[in-house]
Amino acid sequence: MPVNSGTRNILVLGDVHIGSIYGLLPPDFVSSDGAGKPQNEGQKYLWNCWQDMKWRAAKFAIDSVVVNGDLIEGKQPKQKCSELTLVAPNDQETAAVFLMRDLRNWLEKNTGREVPFFFVAGTEYHEGRGAEELESIAARVKGANIQSNFSGRHCKEVLDLAVDGIVINFAHHLGGGAGFTRSGVLDGEAVWNQITSSKGESVAADLIVRSHLHFFMHVEHVNRHALLCPCWQLQTRFARHRSAYKLMPNIGAIVLHISPEAKKRGLDPVCFTKMLYSLPKPEETKFQAGGKLKRNNGTQNAF
Repeated sequence: MPVNSGTRNILVLGDVHIGSIYGLLPPDFVSSDGAGKPQNEGQKYLWNCWQDMKWRAAKFAIDSVVVNGDLIEGKQPKQKCSELTLVAPNDQETAAVFLMRDLRNWLEKNTGREVPFFFVAGTEYHEGRGAEELESIAARVKGANIQSNFSGRHCKEVLDLAVDGIVINFAHHLGGGAGFTRSGVLDGEAVWNQITSSKGESVAADLIVRSHLHFFMHVEHVNRHALLCPCWQLQTRFARHRSAYKLMPNIGAIVLHISPEAKKRGLDPVCFTKMLYSLPKPEETKFQAGGKLKRNNGTQNAF
């Protein structure tokens, strides 16, 4: 999917998880049954961060947007909807379409030109088998038609985006790995791209972009970069069960700056700006000592 020459600015978002009590929710949202859905305190915080991100991203004259998977939370069968603020799938879709259209209108207002949206499929647990929920959202937002050999029209599992000879490979999934360090699996993705592309089995990427793990990471090799995108969901029950401290999310987005001219001159064609936001300040629970019990005078039944 080549585009014209010149430095291109691409806004990358991932793991928005619309519908989750820990994810983004537009203010004053009304569900399909007519009930108002007020934001909780965490969603108010995320919404303020989202508005700031829009303002900061618009300064770069964004050329396109890539939504790198898990735009919605989905039906939550394992949690039995216990962590959903929007239970009905059509409400999640409506909120997602609103957010994407609002973002597009804001960016186009500031650039004075059309801003294409590319949608990459996330996990089946959140976006359905075959990403049918995301496919519907992308169609309503008029996402760009992704040309590849995979299923779907407006969203695919893998997107190799070519920018005048520079290839950016987008996919949602990346394994969590093990051990104390976080960079190993991202580094391995870059190594495997080197191996498979040398045999003609994949496209050699100048930049690899992944999501899914909800934290930011950057790995650089001699001939390619690999990025792990931040998210728009606060820490979930799943994360807290695995570790109270280890799986803290990074909130935010990335703007890629891609320069074909730099590559022609033998310079690094890839640089980026990360827009990260701190988590809400944690609150302590104040200890309370119990008061003295009142004595029973014997006339009252304890039951």
